[in-house]
Amino acid sequence: SWRNYNLKPGPASPKVTKEVMLKTFEINAIAPLLVAQHFVPLMGKRNKLLYPIIAFMSSKVGSVDDNGSGGAYAYRSSKSALNNIAKSISNDLADEIRVVLLHPGYVRTDMTSGKGFIDVDESASGLLNAIEATDANTGFRFVDFKANLIPW
Repeated sequence: SWRNYNLKPGPASPKVTKEVMLKTFEINAIAPLLVAQHFVPLMGKRNKLLYPIIAFMSSKVGSVDDNGSGGAYAYRSSKSALNNIAKSISNDLADEIRVVLLHPGYVRTDMTSGKGFIDVDESASGLLNAIEATDANTGFRFVDFKANLIPW
């Protein structure tokens, strides 16, 4: 389960192991990059009616600027790594696709032990709206489920 890999935001375990760090990076940073590498060639060529978009599920916890609580070393740093990967993809493929980083909000799920502020439907609906608001004129951005910009 994700609990075994210190993926849950919050205080860090007293000891963060190399194995926990590596597994968390594998799940939160490496896997999304590998998926993107396979999907980009399938997304179609940009034209007047189509501007392909890749959306990455990140977390506000990955924001360096917003880190006022510390802790969650594996989860926090893996999401920061994902943010940098997404930015690099955006730079590398700027003429072909648009990239958006998404923060789902503090959602009532197993990961938050049901203590989130919003339900899954509200988060998903907002994330879809943020993706749909991305077009050829929209630069790379990091937004939450309300499409509010999140600082780096």
